[in-house]
Amino acid sequence: MNKLKQMKTLVRIMMAASVIVILFGLYRTVMGAVEIAGLIREGNAVRQSIAPVVTEIAEGLVLVVHYFFVLRFFRKTLEEGVPFTHDGAKEVLILGLEVIFLPVIAWMISCIAYGNLAATEKLLEIAIYEMVPGFAFIIVSYIMEYG
Repeated sequence: MNKLKQMKTLVRIMMAASVIVILFGLYRTVMGAVEIAGLIREGNAVRQSIAPVVTEIAEGLVLVVHYFFVLRFFRKTLEEGVPFTHDGAKEVLILGLEVIFLPVIAWMISCIAYGNLAATEKLLEIAIYEMVPGFAFIIVSYIMEYG
């Protein structure tokens, strides 16, 4: 029973951390939108000045979406008392897929925003080690479902 109590404490801590990261992602997104509005208002809305802001907005949205799913997983874990359920396995599978695809989507948005301003290789900041946990989550979801 002690391990279950420890798990619940850790889940609550992770839920609080997830909320903080969601708020940070929203802050980055809103500040980016405000910055673009300012550039438009000043007449400086050229691709060179807007592209980095669009990239920052995309990264902020990735944080919001990712940690929304993390928060949802932890909330369901807390409600059910244990993570090894069919719903828990489904949530981990979703986490795995979005850990793989969200950075790719943000990179594509960045490439579109920059257009011909920068070589695509220079924009590629997706490291394979960032995507490996996504595959690990998918494998864990299968293990959870099987168990």
